[in-house]
Amino acid sequence: MAASVSTAYHDDIAKGLVPGAGFSLSPPQTALFWMLYWIMTGIHAIHLSAGVLVVATVAVLFARDIIPVQGSTMEGIAIYWHFVDSVWLVLFPLLYLGGRS
Repeated sequence: MAASVSTAYHDDIAKGLVPGAGFSLSPPQTALFWMLYWIMTGIHAIHLSAGVLVVATVAVLFARDIIPVQGSTMEGIAIYWHFVDSVWLVLFPLLYLGGRS
């Protein structure tokens, strides 16, 4: 999954789909879409990366019996991870499926 995402970003950059000086696509709505695309997927990627690091760290702490598996730590991580996942359920159709009907 991560390889396909970085490939998608690479392809978008290669095609010049990064808003800013010299953005080649003409309608202003196109620049707005790409600006929102980069902001929303970028913020989501940061939160996803943070979640992966926290889950990996806590998994090590669980394996070493430093903190108990049943407890608020596990619940907090689960809530955070499901929130990040549910945000993607909104972003994916909004950004990738729009205009395909």
